[in-house]
Amino acid sequence: MPLTAHAELRAQQRAIHEEELDLVVDYGRRVHNGGALYIFMGKRDIPDSLAPALKERLHGITIIMDPGTEEILTTYRNRRGLRDIKRKRKEYSSRKAA
Repeated sequence: MPLTAHAELRAQQRAIHEEELDLVVDYGRRVHNGGALYIFMGKRDIPDSLAPALKERLHGITIIMDPGTEEILTTYRNRRGLRDIKRKRKEYSSRKAA
């Protein structure tokens, strides 16, 4: 799975390893919103077979992916992320100048 330069930088800054990204892509919950694909790893999505320390690290990782190219645009941690993703605007409207 290809990462943009921005996604690589953010993953390094946030200590999110490539193996963790692979697990999020495999098991995370997928939500299409705002023209992007969000993949969120909640507690319920984490397989029971993983080590407890890894489960703790995976909880809350979110990946934003381009649905057309399947390229990872960025990644971050937010344990309440699914709620925030669902609240994001579904489409962007042009803003009128004041």
